Amino acid sequence: MDRFVGTGDSGEIARARIFGGEAIQRAMTFERSVAGNGAAAYSAEGMSLTIGGGAQDGAAKTALGGTLTVMKAPNADGAYVDGSVGKCFAYGAQRGRFLVQGGADARAGIRLSGADVVIGGDVKGFAFEYMTGGRAAILGDPGRWICSGMSGGAVFVRHDPERGLDEATTLAGFRDLGRWLDEYQRAQGHPGFDRVGWLEGTVRGTLIELGRLQCNCASWHGAVRVFRHRRDRRVQLLMTGRHDLRADGWHQGIAGLAQDPAGWTTSFSEGPEGWRGSPVDARGRAQRAEVLLPADDWEAALAPGDPVWYVHIPASGPLLPEACRDSLLAHRAKLPLWFPGHQGKAFISVSWMFDAQLADHLPADANLVRFLRAFHLHPHRDVTGDQIKERVLGRSGIDWRTCTPTSSLQRAVLAHYRAGGTWAQSGAVLFPDEIETAFATA
Repeated sequence: MDRFVGTGDSGEIARARIFGGEAIQRAMTFERSVAGNGAAAYSAEGMSLTIGGGAQDGAAKTALGGTLTVMKAPNADGAYVDGSVGKCFAYGAQRGRFLVQGGADARAGIRLSGADVVIGGDVKGFAFEYMTGGRAAILGDPGRWICSGMSGGAVFVRHDPERGLDEATTLAGFRDLGRWLDEYQRAQGHPGFDRVGWLEGTVRGTLIELGRLQCNCASWHGAVRVFRHRRDRRVQLLMTGRHDLRADGWHQGIAGLAQDPAGWTTSFSEGPEGWRGSPVDARGRAQRAEVLLPADDWEAALAPGDPVWYVHIPASGPLLPEACRDSLLAHRAKLPLWFPGHQGKAFISVSWMFDAQLADHLPADANLVRFLRAFHLHPHRDVTGDQIKERVLGRSGIDWRTCTPTSSLQRAVLAHYRAGGTWAQSGAVLFPDEIETAFATA
């Protein structure tokens, strides 16, 4: 098909109305076609264009009325396909109704200022950017940075009842935005927000909060390989490849510490007999003495690139073990339904909360201690060690030497610093079938 299909007809409609006061109706239908750029551009009231197939960039841009309907069309096998539009669909459209059965490329509805838009499929980035008016509904994935700079109108995004994603779950994710605003105010002393990447997960619906904890889809890139015994299902972690470690089993240079001359290098190998390497103990520290995990007794459970669920621990109240357990159970049940293309093999995280030294300074029944003991810990290359200062003491650049503690946790953290110790983030792994037992015995 040609470019700007329907635009000339809209011009005739407009001239007839302006110069003669005549209301002209014009309807055009194309089957098994893909319209060139600018289909229905500058569309006027009274223009109706239906295309079975698709439309390229700029369809319905700057429309002042009329309708454009883009439907799927049968291919040679009789299957209905496509029905999508290119970039900048309905750019600046002021009036009219524009319906797309398939998806839309980037910046659909940018500067929309009064028209109605429905898109039945997925939308790529920056949809409805700088929108000032009108209404829109997206039945597929709304894409990245939807509604950036939007100042008016309404955009409706579909909840899929078959996946159980309800309004309460969506609103729970947006509560996290308020927490980060409060955190910024507390740390900087003035309003602001510096977690734009975090906000993207909330807006896109990829960061899910169910109860006490949050999770999002991720891939495993930890410094360990994880194995499970074929019969009793116990877990063993081995360091991957070669890592330069301190004598205490942490990475060299961790938390700004000087190089340890007594350090050592890990090893890892695999073959028909099994896997041999440097094991990780219950405190998350690597050990010098290599072990062999026979292939007849052990199986690989988590390797680099495997899909996982990344656990986040928001500052939303006490870290009650029962609440954390119930939250992980809820994620275990819901996430595979909401993200069927991402079947996470394990729950993983990296945080100051998994530094096993906390158990040396807090009571054994402290919520934080019980929480970290529910996971399998492993070393993580934390270069600065600042996260615990930010989350516990108030800001990353704080001078702990002059701090006055106001809680038992702050007292424990400062006591360790003042005794010459250091803190660092550690990694954590927990398999879905371990949740109940892990929190019962922590």
